[in-house]
Amino acid sequence: MKKKIIFVIGLSKLGGTELQTLKLCQNIAVINPRIELWILSGKGIINEINKTTLVVRNIPIANEKPFRKILNFYKLVQFVRKEENVIFHTQLPMASILVFIANRFRKTRHTQVVGVRGRISDRGLMKELILRKCFRAAEKIICNSEHLAHDVKERFLIPQSKLITIHNGVDTPNKYAKQKNKKLSAVVLANFIPYKGHTRLLEAIPKLKNKISFTFYGQGVLKESLIEKVKEMGLEKTVLFAESKSESKDFLADYQMGIHPSETEGLSNAILEEISHGLPVIAQNIGGNHLLVKNRENGLLLNEFNPESLARAIDSLSGDEKVRTKMGQKSIEIAQDYNWKNCVERHMKCYESL
Repeated sequence: MKKKIIFVIGLSKLGGTELQTLKLCQNIAVINPRIELWILSGKGIINEINKTTLVVRNIPIANEKPFRKILNFYKLVQFVRKEENVIFHTQLPMASILVFIANRFRKTRHTQVVGVRGRISDRGLMKELILRKCFRAAEKIICNSEHLAHDVKERFLIPQSKLITIHNGVDTPNKYAKQKNKKLSAVVLANFIPYKGHTRLLEAIPKLKNKISFTFYGQGVLKESLIEKVKEMGLEKTVLFAESKSESKDFLADYQMGIHPSETEGLSNAILEEISHGLPVIAQNIGGNHLLVKNRENGLLLNEFNPESLARAIDSLSGDEKVRTKMGQKSIEIAQDYNWKNCVERHMKCYESL
């Protein structure tokens, strides 16, 4: 493929979209070395964990003061104008809108592919109109689950021919979960933001019959308030807080189940990583969760999701080692369909069609 591919993301953090994009770039670079990653913020964890020859450019716009935003957006415009024969693949609304606008400053516009990786919140009338223009101008819109593609089509009135679904990729783990453990523990892999549902899980814990500990991995604005709530509830010995500082998720193999209390999802990276390590998962039946969690096959998918139903589901799995073992084996089977080889091949097919 002759065209250069430039991925653009908003932040250099260890979030699902950011880590997925970095790994996608690294995998595509094996096939097409003409690939770069542009990050619209200062240097951070994504820069640090990039140990390959992948070219990464930081253009700080996000989380900057107004004057710095304007100055660095001007730099973005200049960088976009200087490029030739490029496909821009932008991830999430902020990066997509900024590249879309910068592209307007060229006589011959670059091809733009827009990535949608989760439910798009209402951004107000003006941003909504710009986002609609951005989507309609894009050559392709890549969604990581079928329901997101449907939502984008209906909300922004996008032709079906522009939409393509490509599921996330996942690494093959170095180790897998072991269910024979005297001390049962569950992992909750989700950043501390309102819709991730940590509070509902905390409210379910006092209702449990079986003894089990929980480790919350993540970062975000609600972390301190959740720590305080754990103290108020007297759950300091039951609920631990940790932060994953590496792209490897092999620490997931230290747990016996994954719990995903999120209230909204596209195709969850957290669940995908959990099942790849052989964990049964409890999650709400929303978004693309049904693709990764098959009810009573590799976990429990709950239609009714409240502290009571969540407590019953946790007790059900924590009380049966044989069921957890069987479900964990099924999780590994399901995860194999989401390997990076399939993910990269579908992306390359999309780019070549342009």
